[in-house]
Amino acid sequence: MRLLLLFPLLLLSQLGFAQFSSFEAGYYVLVDNHSTRYPAEIKLRDENTLLVRGENTKKEKLDLQDVLFFQVANRRFVPVGGFFISKGLGGTEVARGFAQLLDSGQVKLYEYKYYLTNPPVGNTMSVGSSYWQTLYLLQRPNDEEPTPVEANRLSGAGKYFRQTLAPFISSRPDLQKLLADRKITLDNLVPFIRALNSGQPFTGSLPQPPTREPY
Repeated sequence: MRLLLLFPLLLLSQLGFAQFSSFEAGYYVLVDNHSTRYPAEIKLRDENTLLVRGENTKKEKLDLQDVLFFQVANRRFVPVGGFFISKGLGGTEVARGFAQLLDSGQVKLYEYKYYLTNPPVGNTMSVGSSYWQTLYLLQRPNDEEPTPVEANRLSGAGKYFRQTLAPFISSRPDLQKLLADRKITLDNLVPFIRALNSGQPFTGSLPQPPTREPY
């Protein structure tokens, strides 16, 4: 297991955004019955709490160990685990939680969101801040655990970001060059991985060079 402590420099935050603000129509599949889809209204209250509500049933909380995946509209969510996040003192291991599957093929790309609460600063009466964090995960078919994609919070890239992605694109010189030239950041990571999985050229947007102020 890669013991990675992911501090604020590594993550892209999304303020005030919940996974599902209300129940949405979808279905879920259980581990012990892959062939059956259970239609339900679904709500992912947080990264670990899945609530479902059938047509004639009350709201029910499903055990993560029992769920193979669930889907809402065109978004599929699957269980992930085996990585660390900066949640609490010294980080927290995610043994199991739900992440959205963004792309698959040679590499699976997940988007994992989790709720983070910071305590008040000092001895003031102020209220701590709470917000959602987004972490991207990569996983090859034979990998037991996903690899977190770490990046500088301001630039969306950085040396470790490039080192993390490099082994996944060893078969694509064109993508290697984009990465080495620092053209890839968290902002265009999704089309970058889609180009890898599809075998097609990268067509995502590239970061603009900084403009020079006139003298």
